[in-house]
Amino acid sequence: MSPTSEELGTLVHLAATASLLRQFADAGYDGPVLGTYNFALDPVKSEAETAIAGSYITLPAFSNSDPDSFVQRFVAAYRDEFGTAPPWNAAVEFDAIAIITRAISDQDDCSPGSFKKGLESVGDYSGIAGQYRYNAATGEWHAQLSIKQMRDGVPVDVLVGNEM
Repeated sequence: MSPTSEELGTLVHLAATASLLRQFADAGYDGPVLGTYNFALDPVKSEAETAIAGSYITLPAFSNSDPDSFVQRFVAAYRDEFGTAPPWNAAVEFDAIAIITRAISDQDDCSPGSFKKGLESVGDYSGIAGQYRYNAATGEWHAQLSIKQMRDGVPVDVLVGNEM
């Protein structure tokens, strides 16, 4: 089966990231690089492993091994449906749908004003991917993040959301 255009775009992005990281290393840079969880994915991880050693990455505070029963039900349902453990972005997307559902469930209509009022009424939210904080002054949501360091090709926790 051929990859979708989205899958192809992701692969090109990851390959370009690996190439750039190798160029840094080839130029003599041996310090950490700040990046995203893409550093822990192939082809970045396999093609630029020495270049990303010691680098720091951020991602939502989601773990398939979190013992929380809500998280484990999500992981089991995802695995049953797709045959694999869920990636972090599936957890974030699940949480986004849950927040939107909660925001519109008690509203009289679907106007932008009612939707905004619904989001404000949700307030802070505890989801699959961690805590989300709602800032009523700006109307922005902020997700709890983890900071990890790449060690021997594996992302290792440095700070987990609640410690920040």
